[in-house]
Amino acid sequence: MTNKPIKVLFFSRGRGHGHAIPDMAVVNEIASHCPRISFTFVSYATGAETFRTHNVSVIDMGLPENNSYLNTFFTVRDVIAEHKPRVVVAHEEFAAIAAAHLFNIPSIFVSAWLPTANSIGAESLTYASSVIVIDDPGVFPTLPNVKAPVFVGPILRKMQCALSDRARIRSELGIAENTPVILTVSGGWANENRAPLVDLVLSAFFELRNKEKRLLFVATKGDFELITLKTQGIQGVEVIAHANPIERLIVASDVVLTKATRGITLDAAGLGVPSISISYGLNPIDDALVPRVPSNIPLNARATSPDVLCAYIKRIIDVPFPQREKVRPRILPRNGLTPAGSLIDAINTAASKLRSTHSLSKSR
Repeated sequence: MTNKPIKVLFFSRGRGHGHAIPDMAVVNEIASHCPRISFTFVSYATGAETFRTHNVSVIDMGLPENNSYLNTFFTVRDVIAEHKPRVVVAHEEFAAIAAAHLFNIPSIFVSAWLPTANSIGAESLTYASSVIVIDDPGVFPTLPNVKAPVFVGPILRKMQCALSDRARIRSELGIAENTPVILTVSGGWANENRAPLVDLVLSAFFELRNKEKRLLFVATKGDFELITLKTQGIQGVEVIAHANPIERLIVASDVVLTKATRGITLDAAGLGVPSISISYGLNPIDDALVPRVPSNIPLNARATSPDVLCAYIKRIIDVPFPQREKVRPRILPRNGLTPAGSLIDAINTAASKLRSTHSLSKSR
């Protein structure tokens, strides 16, 4: 195998933070094992902002968060024409697979889910060289005329801290050892306008009869002012505009409340911290996958009152902390496969096939 560099354009879906963060983790892992593969990230909206927040270079396509297929297709086509990659990787960006086919460039589709048959997404995947599913089989049916997917399990990124750092981080945050801490992470796409959560969480927090208690609310840019206004003057509540790394707050907390966002739920699970997901049913994919995380309690936002949420929170915080390590799920690579390793194999295979195709063309 030649050591010639392989230039890859990595199209990361821009809706929310949940694509950019695991994509950076996988690429960092690949860089430590296979430096000859060079990646350039391409995204838009919240995704592009997330890359920039982490000081990672990104080509911003300037698309809206709810991007249309055709608009994305034509924009991706122009990016590929300009940067001329050897391989295209697309994390849930179906149009990138079809656009790569225009240039006879092999493409790899990465996703936690598979589209339904006879959809535009399913048709796009017929042009993919490889399909990598970052979850387990048995949830989404495989598709006719599409390469058999490789199931590698969820991405558990390397964290900058662990539960063993809990006492130190709490001390730095000025939180006593036995003070219950509730961390609420609102998510990038599911803002308070789409999926209101702050009133429910605040009411549940008021019902919690602990003398000392803390509520940390990580708010997105668009929600920060609203949530700050609603929580102003409430003892024990802190609104945080940006948390990097978020795991520092997770390990300091007793429970993480989410809007059924898969990424932050897996982060909490990987660190051994329980979570409660409160869903409005706006994301059918995450609603199918999040309840499968053993350390998560999935709730329907429209069926959850403050006293119900408070009861679930109390159920968790009443368990002595050392015993909560038992909530950590056993998320292991499937058959020795990992997302990074499988992507390396797929890229090398795609680049090798491309060389073979070009050699045949020249010999003719």
